[in-house]
Amino acid sequence: MSGAASITGFEVRWEDDLGWSVVDVPPTVDRCGAKAVGLARLPKSWCPAWISVPMDACARAEASSKWDDIATTVVSYFHRVAPAHEGGLIVRSSASVEDLDMRGHFDSKCCVSETTELASTLRSVAYQADYGTDHPRATPTCAVVVQVFLPPVRLGHLSNEYRHAQRSVDFLFEVDSVALGHPPGEPRSFRLHRPVGLPDTSAPLVPGEGSSEAGLLEALRVVAAWLAAQNVRAHVEWVTYSGRLYVVQMDRELSPEKMPPMSELQQPQPAPIPTSWDPAIFRQLDAEHDFSDLRKTRSHSLLQSAGAFVPPIYVARGSGTEALDPESALWRDLHHLMATPTILRFDVAW
Repeated sequence: MSGAASITGFEVRWEDDLGWSVVDVPPTVDRCGAKAVGLARLPKSWCPAWISVPMDACARAEASSKWDDIATTVVSYFHRVAPAHEGGLIVRSSASVEDLDMRGHFDSKCCVSETTELASTLRSVAYQADYGTDHPRATPTCAVVVQVFLPPVRLGHLSNEYRHAQRSVDFLFEVDSVALGHPPGEPRSFRLHRPVGLPDTSAPLVPGEGSSEAGLLEALRVVAAWLAAQNVRAHVEWVTYSGRLYVVQMDRELSPEKMPPMSELQQPQPAPIPTSWDPAIFRQLDAEHDFSDLRKTRSHSLLQSAGAFVPPIYVARGSGTEALDPESALWRDLHHLMATPTILRFDVAW
């Protein structure tokens, strides 16, 4: 079974007739913060158990001075869904403004899975000092996500953010071998081949015993395929523990809500092609020539017909063995084209 991103998650909520309880509802950014929404989009089989404590729940616990009650509910939930966990809990900030640009601005803390310590940790994370000052806030700084803490063998990052990747199928990753005592490795990259199919998300991510390099890369490629198949740009944090790879955080990179109209964009001025040139093999991309069967050129043609700026493009078809003959018409055409800055690309038919 495979599936696209759906939003599911559990949160602590006050019910007048029940008190504090755990409910299964999709988190929203304004109540539960960006981390909770990112986790809720991930396949459940890839994540350690977690629960959201929304802003309004934190405010109610603070107003009633009964953080122990909300902590008791959280501890009971983890005893039920993750009874074998031994590493304690990690209490993570989840602010509505905690996007990729705000990573690291809010504190997260580990604690044992015990009511009194969890209550204190919940409050200290939810009511951090106001950003840029030393003064505690009157209202919660952020919502909170509580996760099972997994002591990592390895941990790292995986990203296809725009600043790292020209295409959504290009990924950058790095690995820290914590338990093995190795220093952080240099960032590495890989590219998925298109079209990317949505992978099976029903099973855990298993990089293999000892988290070998090949097995680790294969597991990361599954996560990458899940993102790329949905055309999602994101930064992912992961850990390996007990023979599995877990995704512990996903920060999604959003496209601008509104793109400026074409008329407001400054159009570049390309270098002119020599006017005396009469191409023998190449044909210019224009309305007179049909390139609809070529994948890349068709995209440029569509943009051109829509009024977007497209630099002069020339296409050579059926040149065959002329590419091997430097005296051929193909090379004479190339000589004229390369008199100005030129990009040579291959294209394929559908």
